[in-house]
Amino acid sequence: HIAHEGCKDALPIIRAAKHRGVTVTAETCPHYLLLTAEDMHRVGPVLRVNPPVRAAGHAEPLWSGLADGVIDMLATDHAPHAIPEKTADDIWDCVSGFGGLETAIPLLLTEVNRGRITLEQYVTWSSLAPARVWGLYPRKGVLDVGSDADIVIVDLEREATIRADRFQSKSKITPFEGFRTKGQPVCTIVRGRVVMRDGALEGRPGWGRLVTSHRAPA
Repeated sequence: HIAHEGCKDALPIIRAAKHRGVTVTAETCPHYLLLTAEDMHRVGPVLRVNPPVRAAGHAEPLWSGLADGVIDMLATDHAPHAIPEKTADDIWDCVSGFGGLETAIPLLLTEVNRGRITLEQYVTWSSLAPARVWGLYPRKGVLDVGSDADIVIVDLEREATIRADRFQSKSKITPFEGFRTKGQPVCTIVRGRVVMRDGALEGRPGWGRLVTSHRAPA
């Protein structure tokens, strides 16, 4: 599995491997699709991440790679850090990564509203495909008899501005600060139980359940 692919130069290699019948999957992340190295001038070391965000010419091939199946799924590379860890004067003193769980859905629903992708594509890339690849399907990744009742209800018309100080995460910093979005998750249901409603957590600690993979070893 090729994690966090943000470089267009890797796509022909992945495509060729798939054509040869190699069992290989790949993912990309919202920051590789929506940000560029030039954004470093705007947000500074907050954007430091591994692998790095590339120049502007890389994003469109990544979108195309998702559309044609070279890239199988979307991930967040969620790496929450405290503000001091991301704001040192020297970028090399800053840790890599940033939170992604609370920004991914609004950012990608915005792209749905813009017509770049369909809602069905987003659901496939963020839910169905990962469940299949990691051996969690059909318990996860699909709404069907016998599957876990994991549901995200979204309001495609709700507009908002990303503000890290409103995050539930203890990590209150993001390179997407100030981004205007259209489309918000309004309710999250896990195994039939509401755990988030209108931005407020309703879930309680100790209710989680280990989910094991039935994926056969390579």
